[in-house]
This record gives sequence, structure tokens and C-alpha cells, in this order.
Amino acid sequence: MAWLSRLFALFRPPPQRSQRAAPAAATPGEPETQPPQPAVESAPLPEEAAWRRSEVFDRERRFLADLIGANCCPHDGFDPASPRIRRTLDALLIEKLLALVPHWPAGRAILLRLDMASLSHPGLERLRALNPTLVLATRRPEMPPSPKRLALIEELRRQGLRLAIEIRPDTPWFSALADLADEFVLNFAELDPAGLHRSGKLLAHRFPRTPRLATGLGSPEAFEFAQRLGCTAFEGDFARLFGPWKGRRVTPRYLRLARLMTEIDKQRDNHEIVGVLKQDLALSYRLLRHVNSAALALDTPVATVQHALIVMGQTQLYRWLSLLLFASNAQRGPRDPMFEKAQVRARMMEQLGRDKPELDPDELFVTGLFSLLDRLLQVPAEIALTPLRLPEHAQAALLRREGPLSPYLACAESCENGDLPTLLMASRAIGSRPILVSQRHFEALAWAQTMASEEPG
Repeated sequence: MAWLSRLFALFRPPPQRSQRAAPAAATPGEPETQPPQPAVESAPLPEEAAWRRSEVFDRERRFLADLIGANCCPHDGFDPASPRIRRTLDALLIEKLLALVPHWPAGRAILLRLDMASLSHPGLERLRALNPTLVLATRRPEMPPSPKRLALIEELRRQGLRLAIEIRPDTPWFSALADLADEFVLNFAELDPAGLHRSGKLLAHRFPRTPRLATGLGSPEAFEFAQRLGCTAFEGDFARLFGPWKGRRVTPRYLRLARLMTEIDKQRDNHEIVGVLKQDLALSYRLLRHVNSAALALDTPVATVQHALIVMGQTQLYRWLSLLLFASNAQRGPRDPMFEKAQVRARMMEQLGRDKPELDPDELFVTGLFSLLDRLLQVPAEIALTPLRLPEHAQAALLRREGPLSPYLACAESCENGDLPTLLMASRAIGSRPILVSQRHFEALAWAQTMASEEPG
């Protein structure tokens, strides 16, 4: 349980030393090229720009990789297809990802969606520790890559970087790159059913052994269709694809932890809380081990549950139990991607509300953490949350998407599902911008990775 101890000893993310990466140099022979400039000044970022990080899973719904990329839409003359804008977003994204390298779990992969104009970025070589696959797409499939760009792509492959090519059947762009693909991407948000059928037939005929990833899935029917097209990896709205798990119930252990958290939330006397704790010997042992861990650095050891409660206080005990409740149901403990995702939401919401005196940071943290309880336990949200008797603001946000905490939860969810209009509205509601909110997402991810990477064994 050392990782739980560190979550309380290190509530501030470690300082990150990062150097701003220079933007990718433009490649001659393609439109809208610009002289290299510093990344931040190369193009002004509109309010509608952000980044997205979603998850890729297999047929059995097991986590495979993160899919990460820029997320922006046209507005007031702003062209998201502009290589200059995309290079700026990609350069800032690569900088954020480089901060994750020291703590990235071995064997975990990312799919990094980049603009073709960003392939010469010097930071790509340093990202190899993240086990990346570069996802190449275009908004101008009628234009083939220039010879210099093709040579650059071939060089990246020789350096060991994998390439995933988004399918644009019967276009010069796709024809020039198809033979270089280590994986193909069928984007259900871009292709109509006829285009998907045509893509499936093309791949079955020309590239039957090359893996296929389906992105933008929004329904169980789309998930089944993608499987029929030969896809083995999938990205989309998990809740829509696999929920809502009607008829299932929570475990007795979950109910015991929930009861204890309810007693704390009612601000019961310490003696009453100690009485509930002593009913669960395993929980009492974990609590004593946590309080006596090196992370808390106490001068004298704690030998009793009552002393442990005095040392921690009820507020910290509630947060510790919240993390324990979530992590004990995760399949792989602190390294389970579901637990990490919940931590990222919790930390992100807490940090977004830090300068709002009317909001409770602990309430924001717990709301973010418990926003994935239904998915973790595979029970409807009402059944998962009812035993906890959360504060009204948290319940309103989690069950009805209402109240003062709701826009913070919407920010966290939109950074994952790519819903840019919702992210824009939610960002405005909390007095921020999408690009700043998505930066908080990656800072929270770095924090969560730091916690997990230091877990012994």
C-alpha cells in the first residue's frame, strides 16, 4: 500500500523540467509551409483548440493503448487543417508527453495522432520510450505526400517507430502510404457505411495480415460492425458501448467500506468510527501500515487504530478510503488503467478548482474519482453511488450532470471523449479555456504516473 501513502504525502506533482521543443520544419513540396519558428509563436491557438486522450481496448474490453492527438474544429475563419496550427498543437503535445517518459510503464503503448507536417519534430526520437505508434491522417487525401515526406516516413520506420495509416480508399495519399503501414485505422467518425465496407474489402484483399484499429465508435452496433471488418483494436465511448450493466449488485466488501465512509461523512465521534474500523481486521491492518509508512515519516510508530485516526484525521481517512475502495476493485491495483483514469480525473478536477474558494477541493477529488465507479464495478451508477451517500453537489454532478461540480466533471470527460463543444462550454463555465484544461489533464496524468511508477514490486 505504499502507493496510497504517497498519494497523501505528495499532493503536489513533482516539478517538471521541460524544454520547449522547436516546431517541425516544413517540408518543401506541400501547401502552406512556413519557416520554422518557436512552437508557441508559430501560430496563435484559438479558443477551440485542445488535446484528446482516449483509450484503445480489445474485443474482451481489455486496455491496449492510449490514443492521443490534437482536437480542434473550424470557427471564425480558423482552419484546423492548417499545418501551421497543427504543428503548434503537436509541438506542445510532444512537450507534454516528454514529461511522462521517466515514469511511463514498460510495455504500455500509445497511438500518437500527428499531422504530416510534424513528422520532422526532433522530440519524436525521445518519445520512443513511450512505445509509440504514429497515426497518420490527412484532410487532403487527394494530395499525395511529397517525395521528401515519404523519405522521412521511411526513415522513421527504420528508426523503429511504427506507423498506423488512416484509411482513405481510392485516394493518392493512401495509395502512396499503404505499403508502409504497420496498422490501419478505420475512422468511423469520418467514413460512411459504404466507405467502411469498401475499406474492409480493400484491406482483406491487399493487407489481410495487417492489424486494424477502429476509432470513433459510438454504439454497440458500430463495435460489432468493426469486428466484422476484421478490427482487433477499438476506440470509442466505453459507456455507450458496454454499459449500463443492469441487474448487477455491488459486493459485501464494497458495502462495508461505503458504510465506514458514510460514518465519517456524518462527522461521527472518533470512537464510533474506530468501532466500525475494528470490525474489518484486514482494513485495520492496512490503515496501520499506511500510517506507519515511510511516506508519512512519523517519529514514533502508531500501534492502535484510534491513534491512527488521530494522526490522519477524518478528512484524510475519507480520501484514503475512497482511493482504497476504488483500487481494491481494480484488476491490477494502482497500475490498472481504470484506476489511473479515475486518479487523473480526480487530480484534474481538484487542480481546476484550486482557486475557487466556494468549492471544496476534496469534494472535487472524490467526484472525479467516483465518476468511473459504475464502469469499474460494472453496475449502474445509482447502485454504485447510493451506499456512499455523497454530498448533494457530488451526487448532482455524478447522477444528473448538474450543480457547481458538473462543469469540472464535463471538462475531465471531454478531454477523454473528444467532445470539443462540451469542453468549450464547460471551460467557459469555470473561467478557463480548452487548451488550458487539457494541459491540466496531462499534468494530472504525469502525477498519476509518478505515483504508480514508484510502487515497489
